[in-house]
Amino acid sequence: MSAQKTEEGTFHTLAISPTLLERISGLGYTVPTPIQSRAIPLLIEGKDLLGVAQTGTGKTLAFAVPVIQRIGRLKCKALIMVPTRELALQVNETFEKIGRGIGLRTAVLIGGADISRQIRGLRDNPHVIVG
Repeated sequence: MSAQKTEEGTFHTLAISPTLLERISGLGYTVPTPIQSRAIPLLIEGKDLLGVAQTGTGKTLAFAVPVIQRIGRLKCKALIMVPTRELALQVNETFEKIGRGIGLRTAVLIGGADISRQIRGLRDNPHVIVG
């Protein structure tokens, strides 16, 4: 699960909150990938970004960490739109992993899934909705 070592340093150099650094470390991530090193600081600042990288390079983590950090700091919510059900589930899984233990609530809204379960998810007042 750890990223391959890059010249970019560690997650500690990316302006990530101590709570999220602890979660990232607990998940086994030690060194950010290039997309993570470049994207995380910009997204934490609230800048727009278009990032392109190969599958498996950690793009989801690269945007999930700043989104979670901004939710905590600004007391806001996030709506994440993706093109497929499979990607919605994958993105939600990443948010759940990082948010576990810090009270982050998520909901997935996708076609072909149990509507009553999705409604319950919305009633739980999620911080992140993926659809």
